[in-house]
Amino acid sequence: MTKKAIDWELVERAALQLGVSQFAIDKWRQRQSIPHKWRPQLVIHTGGVISWKQFELLDKQARKVA
Repeated sequence: MTKKAIDWELVERAALQLGVSQFAIDKWRQRQSIPHKWRPQLVIHTGGVISWKQFELLDKQARKVA
């Protein structure tokens, strides 16, 4: 199975619908990380289109940079 990168456009649309500010979403994208408190809500809100595997991939990429 191929690991699919997170779709930031989808994250932005879903997060805005959940009430996240545009400023916060821009920071997420800049940092290439989504706070853990928003992850379950994004997975549920998108019906699994945004998946836990994508968050794992983001975290793994962040560890490589650090």
